[in-house]
Amino acid sequence: MPRLRLIALVFVLSACNASTGSPSVAPGPSAVGASAAASGACLDRAQLADDADTVAVALQAVITALNASNTDQARSSAATASAGMRKTADFAAAMKPDAAAAMRDVADKLDAAAAAFPSGLSTAQTLQAAFVAGYQLARRVVCPD
Repeated sequence: MPRLRLIALVFVLSACNASTGSPSVAPGPSAVGASAAASGACLDRAQLADDADTVAVALQAVITALNASNTDQARSSAATASAGMRKTADFAAAMKPDAAAAMRDVADKLDAAAAAFPSGLSTAQTLQAAFVAGYQLARRVVCPD
């Protein structure tokens, strides 16, 4: 069920970003497989999805907590999300350094934003979209099914 939330989040945020000229959906399995197969090395699909799902759930918890004015919960969830982003970045770094750099940048910005909670709802939402963009970059080098 949590993976389903991540997939839905990717599609929603991709659709929101479509007006900026970015692709409206993440690469399909055949495009991902062809890209990864061409280079020979790839990222484990399940591990990347599991790591990203943990981050997506934590980021949504940040937003929910900020909407409820629960600063302590928002900070706790932000710390979980930030740690998960760094773990995902470390996992993706060798195969997709630009995705890793994007995820680390989002983690740093989330850490800075957490200091200003309870304000920062729009920042958290923007960072959620930025994480999804980094995740989509990493998906380009996952192993074929």
